[in-house]
Amino acid sequence: CLKGHGPGSILAGALPEKPPARSGCAAVLAASLLPLLTTRRRQPCVPKRVREASLTWRRCLGSLVASSRSVGTALTGSQDGFRSSSGTARHAGAGAVPERPREVLGGDEARQAPRPSGAAALRALLLELPRPDQRKSTPPSPRPRPLPKKQTRRSRSGPSALGKPTGRRSERRRSLSAAGLELHRPLPRRPPVELPDPATYPEHLVAKAKKAFADSLGNCGLDLSDLEVIGSPEVLHYRHRMKFTLHHSGPKRVEYVNFDPESRSWQPLEQSPLASRRINELMTDLREALARDDRARKEVFMVELISNTAGEALACLIYHRPLEEAQDIEMATRLATELRASVVLRAKGQRLVAQDRTDYLLHLSQVKGLRGPGFPQHLLEGVFFQANLRMNEVMQEWVAAQLQGLRPGSSRHKDGARVEGSQRDLLELFCGNGNFTLPSAAGFRRVLATELDKRAVDAAVNCASLGGVTNVEFQRLRAEDVSRARQRGAETTDMDPSFDFAALLLDPPRAGLDPASLELARGFERVVYVSCNALTLARDLVRLPEHRIAAACMFDQFPWTEHAEIAVRLERTPSQSSFGGIAKSKK
Repeated sequence: CLKGHGPGSILAGALPEKPPARSGCAAVLAASLLPLLTTRRRQPCVPKRVREASLTWRRCLGSLVASSRSVGTALTGSQDGFRSSSGTARHAGAGAVPERPREVLGGDEARQAPRPSGAAALRALLLELPRPDQRKSTPPSPRPRPLPKKQTRRSRSGPSALGKPTGRRSERRRSLSAAGLELHRPLPRRPPVELPDPATYPEHLVAKAKKAFADSLGNCGLDLSDLEVIGSPEVLHYRHRMKFTLHHSGPKRVEYVNFDPESRSWQPLEQSPLASRRINELMTDLREALARDDRARKEVFMVELISNTAGEALACLIYHRPLEEAQDIEMATRLATELRASVVLRAKGQRLVAQDRTDYLLHLSQVKGLRGPGFPQHLLEGVFFQANLRMNEVMQEWVAAQLQGLRPGSSRHKDGARVEGSQRDLLELFCGNGNFTLPSAAGFRRVLATELDKRAVDAAVNCASLGGVTNVEFQRLRAEDVSRARQRGAETTDMDPSFDFAALLLDPPRAGLDPASLELARGFERVVYVSCNALTLARDLVRLPEHRIAAACMFDQFPWTEHAEIAVRLERTPSQSSFGGIAKSKK
Protein backbone atom coordinates (compact mmCIF):
# COMPACT_ATOMS: atom_id res chain seq x y z
CA CYS A 1 0.00 0.00 0.00
CA LEU A 2 2.99 2.32 0.40
CA LYS A 3 4.58 1.47 -2.93
CA GLY A 4 4.75 4.33 -5.40
CA HIS A 5 4.15 7.10 -2.81
CA GLY A 6 6.50 9.57 -1.23
CA PRO A 7 6.23 8.22 2.32
CA GLY A 8 7.18 4.78 1.00
CA SER A 9 10.55 6.14 -0.01
CA ILE A 10 11.04 7.60 3.44
CA LEU A 11 10.28 4.28 5.02
CA ALA A 12 12.55 2.53 2.56
CA GLY A 13 15.33 4.95 3.41
CA ALA A 14 15.16 3.86 7.05
CA LEU A 15 15.96 0.26 6.17
CA PRO A 16 19.60 -0.87 6.35
CA GLU A 17 21.44 -0.97 3.08
CA LYS A 18 21.93 -4.73 3.41
CA PRO A 19 19.65 -7.09 5.33
CA PRO A 20 21.23 -8.27 8.56
CA ALA A 21 22.67 -11.71 8.49
CA ARG A 22 20.27 -14.59 9.22
CA SER A 23 17.30 -12.30 9.76
CA GLY A 24 13.89 -12.45 8.08
CA CYS A 25 12.34 -9.67 6.02
CA ALA A 26 9.41 -9.37 8.39
CA ALA A 27 11.62 -8.56 11.36
CA VAL A 28 13.74 -6.13 9.32
CA LEU A 29 10.61 -4.30 8.17
CA ALA A 30 9.03 -4.26 11.60
CA ALA A 31 12.16 -3.02 13.33
CA SER A 32 12.63 -0.29 10.75
CA LEU A 33 9.03 0.87 10.77
CA LEU A 34 8.61 0.83 14.55
CA PRO A 35 10.35 4.16 15.33
CA LEU A 36 8.64 5.84 12.38
CA LEU A 37 5.10 4.58 12.74
CA THR A 38 4.78 5.05 16.49
CA THR A 39 5.08 8.82 16.15
CA ARG A 40 1.93 10.92 16.11
CA ARG A 41 3.12 13.52 13.65
CA ARG A 42 1.92 13.53 10.08
CA GLN A 43 3.27 15.32 7.07
CA PRO A 44 0.81 17.49 5.08
CA CYS A 45 1.89 15.82 1.83
CA VAL A 46 1.06 12.28 2.93
CA PRO A 47 -2.01 10.96 1.02
CA LYS A 48 -5.03 9.86 2.99
CA ARG A 49 -4.75 6.18 2.13
CA VAL A 50 -1.08 6.15 3.15
CA ARG A 51 -1.98 7.80 6.47
CA GLU A 52 -4.64 5.15 7.05
CA ALA A 53 -2.13 2.40 6.26
CA SER A 54 0.37 4.00 8.63
CA LEU A 55 -2.28 4.11 11.36
CA THR A 56 -2.96 0.40 10.80
CA TRP A 57 0.76 -0.36 11.20
CA ARG A 58 0.91 1.64 14.40
CA ARG A 59 -2.02 -0.22 15.90
CA CYS A 60 -0.58 -3.58 14.86
CA LEU A 61 2.86 -2.89 16.32
CA GLY A 62 1.28 -1.28 19.37
CA SER A 63 -0.59 -4.49 20.10
CA LEU A 64 2.68 -6.40 19.82
CA VAL A 65 4.34 -4.10 22.34
CA ALA A 66 1.38 -4.29 24.72
CA SER A 67 1.10 -8.08 24.46
CA SER A 68 4.68 -9.11 25.02
CA ARG A 69 7.49 -7.28 26.71
CA SER A 70 9.97 -9.34 24.77
CA VAL A 71 9.26 -7.36 21.64
CA GLY A 72 12.09 -5.02 22.54
CA THR A 73 14.54 -7.91 22.41
CA ALA A 74 12.93 -9.66 19.46
CA LEU A 75 13.01 -6.55 17.31
CA THR A 76 16.36 -5.10 18.40
CA GLY A 77 19.12 -5.48 15.87
CA SER A 78 22.48 -4.25 14.77
CA GLN A 79 24.56 -4.56 11.66
CA ASP A 80 25.63 -8.01 12.85
CA GLY A 81 22.11 -9.37 13.08
CA PHE A 82 18.96 -9.51 15.19
CA ARG A 83 19.10 -11.12 18.61
CA SER A 84 16.21 -12.57 20.56
CA SER A 85 15.63 -14.02 24.00
CA SER A 86 12.95 -16.14 25.60
CA GLY A 87 12.61 -13.89 28.61
CA THR A 88 12.05 -10.21 29.00
CA ALA A 89 14.69 -7.66 28.11
CA ARG A 90 15.71 -4.36 29.58
CA HIS A 91 14.11 -1.55 27.62
CA ALA A 92 11.84 1.36 28.25
CA GLY A 93 8.92 0.10 30.30
CA ALA A 94 10.33 -3.44 30.66
CA GLY A 95 10.75 -5.41 33.83
CA ALA A 96 13.90 -6.64 35.51
CA VAL A 97 16.78 -8.19 33.62
CA PRO A 98 16.34 -11.98 33.32
CA GLU A 99 18.49 -14.05 35.64
CA ARG A 100 19.72 -16.43 32.96
CA PRO A 101 19.61 -15.07 29.43
CA ARG A 102 19.85 -17.68 26.74
CA GLU A 103 22.38 -15.65 24.84
CA VAL A 104 25.08 -13.26 25.92
CA LEU A 105 27.37 -11.22 23.77
CA GLY A 106 30.79 -12.84 23.53
CA GLY A 107 32.30 -16.04 24.90
CA ASP A 108 32.03 -19.69 23.93
CA GLU A 109 28.51 -19.86 25.38
CA ALA A 110 27.32 -17.38 22.84
CA ARG A 111 28.76 -19.44 20.03
CA GLN A 112 27.00 -22.59 21.27
CA ALA A 113 23.63 -21.02 22.12
CA PRO A 114 21.07 -21.22 19.32
CA ARG A 115 20.23 -17.83 17.88
CA PRO A 116 16.94 -17.81 16.01
CA SER A 117 16.55 -15.50 13.05
CA GLY A 118 14.45 -12.36 13.16
CA ALA A 119 11.59 -14.06 11.28
CA ALA A 120 11.58 -16.95 13.76
CA ALA A 121 11.59 -14.55 16.69
CA LEU A 122 8.69 -12.60 15.26
CA ARG A 123 6.80 -15.83 14.58
CA ALA A 124 7.32 -17.00 18.15
CA LEU A 125 6.20 -13.64 19.44
CA LEU A 126 2.97 -13.83 17.44
CA LEU A 127 2.26 -17.28 18.85
CA GLU A 128 2.41 -15.82 22.35
CA LEU A 129 -0.43 -13.40 21.59
CA PRO A 130 -3.84 -14.31 23.07
CA ARG A 131 -6.48 -15.75 20.77
CA PRO A 132 -9.28 -13.46 19.58
CA ASP A 133 -11.73 -14.88 22.11
CA GLN A 134 -9.24 -14.26 24.95
CA ARG A 135 -8.32 -10.69 24.05
CA LYS A 136 -9.58 -7.87 26.20
CA SER A 137 -11.42 -5.09 24.53
CA THR A 138 -9.21 -2.04 24.54
CA PRO A 139 -10.36 1.39 23.49
CA PRO A 140 -9.04 2.42 20.10
CA SER A 141 -6.06 4.66 20.04
CA PRO A 142 -6.98 8.30 19.58
CA ARG A 143 -6.84 9.48 15.98
CA PRO A 144 -4.32 12.19 15.24
CA ARG A 145 -5.74 15.66 15.08
CA PRO A 146 -6.63 16.42 11.46
CA LEU A 147 -4.81 19.13 9.65
CA PRO A 148 -6.69 22.10 8.23
CA LYS A 149 -8.67 21.33 5.14
CA LYS A 150 -6.35 23.41 3.05
CA GLN A 151 -3.38 21.18 3.94
CA THR A 152 -5.04 17.78 3.79
CA ARG A 153 -5.51 18.08 0.05
CA ARG A 154 -2.48 17.14 -1.96
CA SER A 155 -0.96 20.20 -3.53
CA ARG A 156 -1.03 20.33 -7.33
CA SER A 157 2.32 22.02 -7.53
CA GLY A 158 3.85 21.65 -4.06
CA PRO A 159 6.72 19.36 -3.08
CA SER A 160 6.04 15.72 -2.34
CA ALA A 161 7.64 13.64 0.40
CA LEU A 162 10.59 13.00 -1.90
CA GLY A 163 11.21 16.71 -2.34
CA LYS A 164 10.06 16.65 -5.98
CA PRO A 165 7.15 18.72 -7.31
CA THR A 166 3.91 16.87 -7.97
CA GLY A 167 0.76 17.60 -9.93
CA ARG A 168 -0.19 18.36 -13.52
CA ARG A 169 1.56 21.73 -13.56
CA SER A 170 4.88 20.27 -12.36
CA GLU A 171 4.58 17.37 -14.82
CA ARG A 172 4.18 19.90 -17.61
CA ARG A 173 7.19 21.78 -16.25
CA ARG A 174 9.32 18.62 -16.26
CA SER A 175 8.21 17.68 -19.77
CA LEU A 176 9.07 21.16 -21.04
CA SER A 177 12.46 21.02 -19.32
CA ALA A 178 13.13 17.63 -20.89
CA ALA A 179 12.37 19.14 -24.29
CA GLY A 180 14.87 21.95 -23.68
CA LEU A 181 12.21 24.62 -23.22
CA GLU A 182 11.90 27.22 -20.52
CA LEU A 183 8.67 27.54 -18.57
CA HIS A 184 7.84 31.22 -18.34
CA ARG A 185 5.84 32.40 -15.38
CA PRO A 186 2.33 33.04 -16.73
CA LEU A 187 0.82 36.48 -16.44
CA PRO A 188 -2.31 36.92 -14.30
CA ARG A 189 -5.28 35.31 -16.02
CA ARG A 190 -7.69 37.94 -14.76
CA PRO A 191 -9.12 39.92 -17.71
CA PRO A 192 -9.17 43.71 -17.39
CA VAL A 193 -12.13 45.09 -15.50
CA GLU A 194 -11.69 48.61 -16.88
CA LEU A 195 -12.42 49.53 -20.47
CA PRO A 196 -9.20 49.24 -22.55
CA ASP A 197 -8.32 51.78 -25.21
CA PRO A 198 -9.04 50.24 -28.64
CA ALA A 199 -6.48 52.59 -30.22
CA THR A 200 -3.67 50.67 -28.50
CA TYR A 201 -4.77 47.28 -29.83
CA PRO A 202 -2.19 47.13 -32.70
CA GLU A 203 0.68 47.51 -30.23
CA HIS A 204 -0.92 44.93 -27.95
CA LEU A 205 -1.27 42.49 -30.86
CA VAL A 206 2.39 42.87 -31.90
CA ALA A 207 3.62 42.28 -28.35
CA LYS A 208 1.42 39.20 -28.00
CA ALA A 209 2.60 37.79 -31.33
CA LYS A 210 6.25 38.17 -30.31
CA LYS A 211 5.65 36.38 -27.02
CA ALA A 212 3.60 33.61 -28.62
CA PHE A 213 6.30 33.08 -31.26
CA ALA A 214 9.07 32.94 -28.65
CA ASP A 215 7.13 30.44 -26.55
CA SER A 216 6.03 28.12 -29.36
CA LEU A 217 7.93 28.44 -32.64
CA GLY A 218 11.13 30.19 -31.64
CA ASN A 219 13.01 26.89 -31.20
CA CYS A 220 11.83 25.42 -34.51
CA GLY A 221 14.15 27.36 -36.83
CA LEU A 222 11.53 29.87 -37.98
CA ASP A 223 11.46 33.64 -38.24
CA LEU A 224 8.80 35.88 -36.79
CA SER A 225 7.81 36.86 -40.34
CA ASP A 226 6.84 33.24 -41.01
CA LEU A 227 4.04 33.50 -38.43
CA GLU A 228 0.76 34.78 -39.80
CA VAL A 229 -1.01 36.98 -37.26
CA ILE A 230 -4.76 37.58 -37.37
CA GLY A 231 -6.34 40.04 -34.96
CA SER A 232 -9.78 39.72 -33.45
CA PRO A 233 -12.63 41.21 -35.53
CA GLU A 234 -14.00 42.62 -32.25
CA VAL A 235 -11.62 44.03 -29.64
CA LEU A 236 -14.33 44.81 -27.06
CA HIS A 237 -17.39 42.81 -26.00
CA TYR A 238 -16.15 39.78 -27.91
CA ARG A 239 -16.58 37.05 -25.26
CA HIS A 240 -19.81 35.07 -25.49
CA ARG A 241 -19.10 32.99 -22.42
CA MET A 242 -18.29 34.24 -18.91
CA LYS A 243 -18.16 32.57 -15.51
CA PHE A 244 -18.38 34.54 -12.27
CA THR A 245 -18.21 33.74 -8.57
CA LEU A 246 -21.09 35.16 -6.53
CA HIS A 247 -20.65 36.83 -3.14
CA HIS A 248 -23.54 37.27 -0.70
CA SER A 249 -22.58 40.72 0.56
CA GLY A 250 -25.71 41.35 2.61
CA PRO A 251 -29.37 40.52 3.10
CA LYS A 252 -30.89 39.97 -0.32
CA ARG A 253 -27.75 41.24 -2.03
CA VAL A 254 -25.52 39.26 -4.41
CA GLU A 255 -22.42 40.62 -6.15
CA TYR A 256 -20.21 39.34 -8.96
CA VAL A 257 -16.65 39.08 -7.72
CA ASN A 258 -13.40 38.48 -9.55
CA PHE A 259 -10.13 37.32 -8.03
CA ASP A 260 -7.26 39.76 -8.41
CA PRO A 261 -3.94 37.82 -8.34
CA GLU A 262 -1.92 40.96 -7.69
CA SER A 263 -3.69 41.99 -4.49
CA ARG A 264 -4.83 38.39 -3.78
CA SER A 265 -8.33 39.58 -2.98
CA TRP A 266 -11.82 39.34 -4.44
CA GLN A 267 -12.91 42.49 -6.24
CA PRO A 268 -16.59 43.29 -6.95
CA LEU A 269 -17.54 43.54 -10.60
CA GLU A 270 -20.51 45.36 -12.07
CA GLN A 271 -19.88 44.97 -15.80
CA SER A 272 -17.24 43.31 -18.01
CA PRO A 273 -15.76 45.21 -20.97
CA LEU A 274 -14.81 41.93 -22.66
CA ALA A 275 -18.18 40.17 -22.30
CA SER A 276 -20.76 40.56 -25.03
CA ARG A 277 -23.35 43.28 -24.63
CA ARG A 278 -26.05 40.66 -24.14
CA ILE A 279 -24.09 39.12 -21.25
CA ASN A 280 -23.61 42.53 -19.64
CA GLU A 281 -27.33 43.11 -19.88
CA LEU A 282 -27.97 39.65 -18.40
CA MET A 283 -25.60 40.37 -15.50
CA THR A 284 -27.72 43.32 -14.38
CA ASP A 285 -31.04 41.51 -14.81
CA LEU A 286 -29.83 38.40 -12.97
CA ARG A 287 -28.45 40.36 -10.02
CA GLU A 288 -31.79 42.11 -9.58
CA ALA A 289 -33.74 38.85 -9.97
CA LEU A 290 -31.62 37.11 -7.32
CA ALA A 291 -32.26 39.97 -4.92
CA ARG A 292 -36.02 39.47 -5.31
CA ASP A 293 -36.17 35.65 -5.29
CA ASP A 294 -35.13 34.04 -1.99
CA ARG A 295 -35.13 30.49 -3.35
CA ALA A 296 -33.04 31.37 -6.38
CA ARG A 297 -30.56 33.19 -4.14
CA LYS A 298 -30.25 30.41 -1.53
CA GLU A 299 -26.72 28.91 -1.57
CA VAL A 300 -25.94 29.92 -5.14
CA PHE A 301 -22.19 30.49 -5.46
CA MET A 302 -21.35 30.59 -9.18
CA VAL A 303 -22.99 31.52 -12.47
CA GLU A 304 -22.07 30.84 -16.10
CA LEU A 305 -23.48 33.18 -18.74
CA ILE A 306 -23.59 32.37 -22.47
CA SER A 307 -24.79 34.34 -25.49
CA ASN A 308 -24.74 33.98 -29.26
CA THR A 309 -24.46 36.50 -32.06
CA ALA A 310 -28.26 36.58 -32.48
CA GLY A 311 -28.81 38.13 -29.03
CA GLU A 312 -30.03 34.98 -27.26
CA ALA A 313 -28.70 34.13 -23.81
CA LEU A 314 -28.43 31.31 -21.29
CA ALA A 315 -27.77 31.51 -17.54
CA CYS A 316 -26.50 28.53 -15.55
CA LEU A 317 -26.73 28.86 -11.74
CA ILE A 318 -24.60 26.51 -9.64
CA TYR A 319 -25.67 25.71 -6.06
CA HIS A 320 -24.17 24.20 -2.94
CA ARG A 321 -27.57 22.88 -1.83
CA PRO A 322 -29.38 19.87 -3.34
CA LEU A 323 -32.05 20.75 -5.87
CA GLU A 324 -35.72 19.85 -5.43
CA GLU A 325 -37.09 19.03 -8.86
CA ALA A 326 -40.63 20.41 -8.66
CA GLN A 327 -39.91 23.63 -6.77
CA ASP A 328 -36.63 24.45 -8.50
CA ILE A 329 -37.94 23.82 -12.01
CA GLU A 330 -40.77 26.22 -11.22
CA MET A 331 -38.24 28.75 -9.94
CA ALA A 332 -36.03 28.30 -13.06
CA THR A 333 -39.04 28.82 -15.32
CA ARG A 334 -39.90 32.01 -13.45
CA LEU A 335 -36.32 33.27 -13.81
CA ALA A 336 -36.26 32.42 -17.52
CA THR A 337 -39.32 34.59 -18.08
CA GLU A 338 -37.83 37.52 -16.17
CA LEU A 339 -34.41 37.25 -17.85
CA ARG A 340 -35.72 36.44 -21.34
CA ALA A 341 -33.15 33.66 -21.46
CA SER A 342 -32.76 29.93 -20.94
CA VAL A 343 -32.00 28.93 -17.34
CA VAL A 344 -30.13 25.82 -16.19
CA LEU A 345 -29.68 24.87 -12.53
CA ARG A 346 -26.79 22.69 -11.41
CA ALA A 347 -25.79 21.07 -8.14
CA LYS A 348 -23.68 18.06 -7.25
CA GLY A 349 -24.96 15.27 -9.49
CA GLN A 350 -28.06 17.27 -10.49
CA ARG A 351 -29.04 19.34 -13.51
CA LEU A 352 -32.45 20.94 -14.13
CA VAL A 353 -33.71 23.02 -17.06
CA ALA A 354 -36.52 25.56 -17.14
CA GLN A 355 -39.73 24.42 -18.82
CA ASP A 356 -40.20 25.17 -22.50
CA ARG A 357 -36.54 26.13 -22.78
CA THR A 358 -33.49 24.42 -24.30
CA ASP A 359 -30.31 23.73 -22.37
CA TYR A 360 -28.18 25.16 -25.20
CA LEU A 361 -27.95 28.07 -27.61
CA LEU A 362 -27.80 27.60 -31.37
CA HIS A 363 -25.13 29.53 -33.25
CA LEU A 364 -24.63 29.56 -37.02
CA SER A 365 -20.99 30.02 -38.08
CA GLN A 366 -20.65 31.98 -41.31
CA VAL A 367 -17.47 30.57 -42.87
CA LYS A 368 -16.34 32.28 -46.06
CA GLY A 369 -15.78 30.17 -49.13
CA LEU A 370 -17.73 27.15 -47.85
CA ARG A 371 -21.12 25.89 -48.92
CA GLY A 372 -24.36 26.37 -47.06
CA PRO A 373 -25.88 29.27 -45.13
CA GLY A 374 -23.82 28.38 -42.08
CA PHE A 375 -22.63 25.59 -39.87
CA PRO A 376 -24.76 25.07 -36.74
CA GLN A 377 -23.10 24.80 -33.37
CA HIS A 378 -24.62 24.10 -29.95
CA LEU A 379 -23.29 26.32 -27.17
CA LEU A 380 -23.68 24.37 -23.92
CA GLU A 381 -22.76 25.20 -20.36
CA GLY A 382 -20.05 22.91 -19.04
CA VAL A 383 -18.90 21.95 -22.56
CA PHE A 384 -15.99 23.68 -24.27
CA PHE A 385 -16.49 26.01 -27.21
CA GLN A 386 -14.55 28.99 -28.55
CA ALA A 387 -15.81 32.03 -26.63
CA ASN A 388 -14.88 34.54 -29.35
CA LEU A 389 -17.45 33.45 -31.95
CA ARG A 390 -16.42 35.91 -34.66
CA MET A 391 -12.75 34.96 -34.40
CA ASN A 392 -13.77 31.31 -34.36
CA GLU A 393 -15.27 31.71 -37.82
CA VAL A 394 -11.88 32.95 -39.07
CA MET A 395 -10.19 29.94 -37.47
CA GLN A 396 -12.68 27.55 -39.10
CA GLU A 397 -11.93 29.06 -42.50
CA TRP A 398 -8.14 28.73 -42.01
CA VAL A 399 -8.28 25.13 -40.80
CA ALA A 400 -10.61 24.06 -43.60
CA ALA A 401 -8.35 25.71 -46.20
CA GLN A 402 -5.24 23.95 -44.85
CA LEU A 403 -6.99 20.58 -44.92
CA GLN A 404 -8.56 21.08 -48.33
CA GLY A 405 -5.08 21.72 -49.72
CA LEU A 406 -4.82 17.95 -49.84
CA ARG A 407 -6.74 17.86 -53.10
CA PRO A 408 -3.95 18.80 -55.50
CA GLY A 409 -0.96 17.79 -53.43
CA SER A 410 -1.70 14.74 -51.30
CA SER A 411 -1.99 11.47 -53.15
CA ARG A 412 -0.61 7.98 -52.91
CA HIS A 413 -0.80 4.69 -54.73
CA LYS A 414 -3.31 2.26 -53.33
CA ASP A 415 -3.74 -1.10 -55.07
CA GLY A 416 -2.05 0.36 -58.13
CA ALA A 417 -4.53 3.27 -58.46
CA ARG A 418 -3.85 6.94 -57.78
CA VAL A 419 -6.07 8.24 -54.98
CA GLU A 420 -6.56 11.98 -54.63
CA GLY A 421 -6.97 13.76 -51.30
CA SER A 422 -10.68 14.45 -51.76
CA GLN A 423 -11.25 10.70 -52.14
CA ARG A 424 -9.61 9.91 -48.84
CA ASP A 425 -10.67 10.40 -45.22
CA LEU A 426 -9.94 12.73 -42.28
CA LEU A 427 -9.35 11.73 -38.66
CA GLU A 428 -10.00 14.29 -35.93
CA LEU A 429 -9.14 13.94 -32.25
CA PHE A 430 -10.66 16.18 -29.54
CA CYS A 431 -13.47 17.26 -31.86
CA GLY A 432 -15.65 18.70 -29.07
CA ASN A 433 -19.02 19.85 -30.39
CA GLY A 434 -17.87 19.55 -34.02
CA ASN A 435 -16.49 23.09 -34.27
CA PHE A 436 -13.85 22.27 -36.92
CA THR A 437 -15.40 18.99 -38.04
CA LEU A 438 -18.34 20.29 -40.03
CA PRO A 439 -16.50 23.03 -42.02
CA SER A 440 -13.65 20.63 -42.83
CA ALA A 441 -15.82 17.72 -43.99
CA ALA A 442 -16.31 19.15 -47.49
CA GLY A 443 -12.73 18.33 -48.56
CA PHE A 444 -12.86 14.63 -47.74
CA ARG A 445 -14.76 11.51 -48.62
CA ARG A 446 -15.51 10.72 -44.95
CA VAL A 447 -14.54 12.11 -41.55
CA LEU A 448 -14.10 10.21 -38.28
CA ALA A 449 -14.27 12.62 -35.32
CA THR A 450 -13.56 11.36 -31.80
CA GLU A 451 -14.36 12.91 -28.41
CA LEU A 452 -14.86 11.53 -24.88
CA ASP A 453 -17.39 14.09 -23.61
CA LYS A 454 -20.81 12.51 -24.19
CA ARG A 455 -22.71 15.81 -24.18
CA ALA A 456 -20.32 17.27 -26.74
CA VAL A 457 -20.66 14.21 -29.00
CA ASP A 458 -24.46 14.34 -28.82
CA ALA A 459 -24.39 18.03 -29.70
CA ALA A 460 -22.05 17.39 -32.65
CA VAL A 461 -24.31 14.64 -34.02
CA ASN A 462 -27.36 16.93 -33.81
CA CYS A 463 -25.50 19.80 -35.50
CA ALA A 464 -24.32 17.56 -38.35
CA SER A 465 -27.88 16.41 -38.95
CA LEU A 466 -29.19 19.97 -38.76
CA GLY A 467 -26.54 21.26 -41.17
CA GLY A 468 -26.97 18.46 -43.71
CA VAL A 469 -23.41 17.14 -43.30
CA THR A 470 -23.72 13.41 -44.00
CA ASN A 471 -20.11 12.24 -44.40
CA VAL A 472 -19.13 12.65 -40.73
CA GLU A 473 -19.10 9.92 -38.08
CA PHE A 474 -18.73 10.86 -34.40
CA GLN A 475 -17.51 8.30 -31.88
CA ARG A 476 -16.41 8.31 -28.24
CA LEU A 477 -12.91 6.91 -28.74
CA ARG A 478 -9.51 7.58 -27.24
CA ALA A 479 -6.30 7.91 -29.21
CA GLU A 480 -5.24 4.47 -27.92
CA ASP A 481 -8.41 2.93 -29.38
CA VAL A 482 -7.79 4.49 -32.77
CA SER A 483 -4.16 3.35 -32.79
CA ARG A 484 -5.16 -0.18 -31.83
CA ALA A 485 -7.79 -0.26 -34.54
CA ARG A 486 -5.32 0.93 -37.19
CA GLN A 487 -2.67 -1.61 -36.18
CA ARG A 488 -4.78 -4.69 -35.45
CA GLY A 489 -7.97 -3.98 -37.34
CA ALA A 490 -11.24 -2.55 -36.11
CA GLU A 491 -12.78 -5.71 -34.73
CA THR A 492 -12.23 -4.49 -31.14
CA THR A 493 -13.91 -1.08 -31.67
CA ASP A 494 -16.82 0.44 -33.58
CA MET A 495 -14.40 1.98 -36.07
CA ASP A 496 -15.06 1.13 -39.71
CA PRO A 497 -12.03 -0.70 -41.17
CA SER A 498 -12.58 0.88 -44.60
CA PHE A 499 -11.35 4.31 -43.44
CA ASP A 500 -8.39 5.54 -45.48
CA PHE A 501 -7.02 8.53 -43.56
CA ALA A 502 -5.06 11.20 -45.38
CA ALA A 503 -4.70 13.79 -42.62
CA LEU A 504 -5.06 14.29 -38.87
CA LEU A 505 -6.76 17.26 -37.17
CA LEU A 506 -5.92 17.98 -33.52
CA ASP A 507 -7.47 20.50 -31.13
CA PRO A 508 -6.30 19.31 -27.68
CA PRO A 509 -6.84 21.00 -24.31
CA ARG A 510 -4.19 23.19 -22.66
CA ALA A 511 -2.25 20.13 -21.46
CA GLY A 512 -1.36 19.29 -25.06
CA LEU A 513 -1.09 15.86 -26.63
CA ASP A 514 -0.86 12.69 -24.60
CA PRO A 515 1.71 10.01 -25.60
CA ALA A 516 -0.88 7.97 -27.53
CA SER A 517 -1.93 11.00 -29.60
CA LEU A 518 1.70 11.85 -30.34
CA GLU A 519 2.41 8.30 -31.47
CA LEU A 520 -0.65 8.42 -33.70
CA ALA A 521 0.40 11.76 -35.23
CA ARG A 522 3.81 10.37 -36.24
CA GLY A 523 2.14 8.09 -38.77
CA PHE A 524 0.35 10.84 -40.72
CA GLU A 525 1.72 12.71 -43.70
CA ARG A 526 -0.18 15.87 -42.82
CA VAL A 527 -1.24 17.13 -39.40
CA VAL A 528 -3.15 20.30 -38.56
CA TYR A 529 -2.65 21.19 -34.90
CA VAL A 530 -4.71 23.91 -33.18
CA SER A 531 -3.29 24.82 -29.76
CA CYS A 532 -4.43 27.14 -26.98
CA ASN A 533 -1.11 26.84 -25.10
CA ALA A 534 2.08 27.96 -26.79
CA LEU A 535 4.34 26.11 -24.33
CA THR A 536 2.76 22.70 -24.78
CA LEU A 537 2.66 23.26 -28.54
CA ALA A 538 6.42 23.82 -28.52
CA ARG A 539 6.91 20.65 -26.47
CA ASP A 540 4.81 18.58 -28.88
CA LEU A 541 6.56 20.01 -31.95
CA VAL A 542 9.92 18.93 -30.55
CA ARG A 543 8.49 15.43 -30.09
CA LEU A 544 7.49 15.28 -33.78
CA PRO A 545 10.91 15.54 -35.47
CA GLU A 546 9.66 13.72 -38.59
CA HIS A 547 7.42 16.67 -39.49
CA ARG A 548 8.21 20.20 -40.59
CA ILE A 549 6.07 23.31 -40.24
CA ALA A 550 4.43 24.18 -43.55
CA ALA A 551 2.17 26.96 -42.23
CA ALA A 552 1.65 28.72 -38.90
CA CYS A 553 -0.90 31.29 -37.77
CA MET A 554 -1.72 33.04 -34.47
CA PHE A 555 -5.34 33.99 -33.80
CA ASP A 556 -5.95 36.60 -31.13
CA GLN A 557 -8.87 34.76 -29.56
CA PHE A 558 -8.73 36.83 -26.33
CA PRO A 559 -7.63 40.47 -26.83
CA TRP A 560 -6.19 42.28 -23.82
CA THR A 561 -5.06 39.00 -22.26
CA GLU A 562 -1.95 36.87 -22.74
CA HIS A 563 -3.87 33.98 -24.31
CA ALA A 564 -3.95 33.25 -28.03
CA GLU A 565 -4.66 30.32 -30.34
CA ILE A 566 -1.85 29.04 -32.56
CA ALA A 567 -2.47 26.68 -35.48
CA VAL A 568 0.20 24.91 -37.53
CA ARG A 569 0.16 22.62 -40.52
CA LEU A 570 2.80 19.90 -40.34
CA GLU A 571 4.13 17.89 -43.27
CA ARG A 572 6.11 14.70 -42.75
CA THR A 573 9.54 14.70 -44.38
CA PRO A 574 11.33 11.36 -43.88
CA SER A 575 14.65 12.79 -45.06
CA GLN A 576 14.54 15.58 -42.48
CA SER A 577 15.23 14.92 -38.79
CA SER A 578 14.40 18.42 -37.52
CA PHE A 579 12.07 21.24 -38.31
CA GLY A 580 12.77 23.34 -41.34
CA GLY A 581 11.47 26.68 -42.48
CA ILE A 582 8.07 27.55 -43.84
CA ALA A 583 7.38 25.68 -47.04
CA LYS A 584 6.00 27.63 -49.96
CA SER A 585 2.45 26.35 -50.30
CA LYS A 586 1.15 25.67 -53.77
CA LYS A 587 -1.90 27.84 -54.16
